[in-house]
Formats: sequence, structure tokens, C-alpha cells
Amino acid sequence: ASSTVTFSSLPLELILEISDYLPRDGMLSLKLTSRFLHDAIPKGRLERTAPSPCARFAIRAYLTFTKPKPTHTRCILCKASYPHNQFSSYASPVHNSHPLDHDYPKVIEIPGRFCNLH
Repeated sequence: ASSTVTFSSLPLELILEISDYLPRDGMLSLKLTSRFLHDAIPKGRLERTAPSPCARFAIRAYLTFTKPKPTHTRCILCKASYPHNQFSSYASPVHNSHPLDHDYPKVIEIPGRFCNLH
């Protein structure tokens, strides 16, 4: 009869040793995989490691995010909030493709969620 070894069946000392090599967000993810691991990995171990650049960016983005006004939309490129009419093609910059076409301006089509400044 063969027995299968799972991560949670490893000795606690080995689990703690492995978790020391994880970045803070990895250790938090490990704690959230099961109640056993949540209880086995002390909270103090999370505080000994610095957050990864990805986790720092996510935290900064979460803390600085403000919901735009109901009359505004957030541009997915510059992250600024503009009135809804700045996201329609009729408000986009007008360019003439040829100097003789000054009577027929061309409207640039704007992809969704991009403001007309881009």
C-alpha cells in the first residue's frame, strides 16, 4: 500500500522552514489555503518579511483608488477621471489627412474606456 504525502502532512517545523523562503504575499496565500496552515503559520512571520514589489503596487493602488463621480469615467490609460463626453468619438481631436481636405475633417474613433486625450 502506498501512502500519499500532502503539504499539510509534513512536519510543522518543515512547513515553517519552507514558509520562511516565501515573500509576504506568498506566505499570506499559504496561510489562506487551509485552516491548518492558517493556524500553523504564526502572524508574526508575516511581519518579518517585506512585501514584494507586486504586493506594494497592489496595496498602493488599492489605497489611492477613488471612485469617480457618477458623471465621470476613469481612463484606463492615464487613470484620470473625466466627464463621460470625453470618452466619445465626437469629442475626439480632429485631424485632416490632406491639406486640401480641410472641408472634411476626420474624427478619430476612440477605443472603449480611453479618454480623447490619448
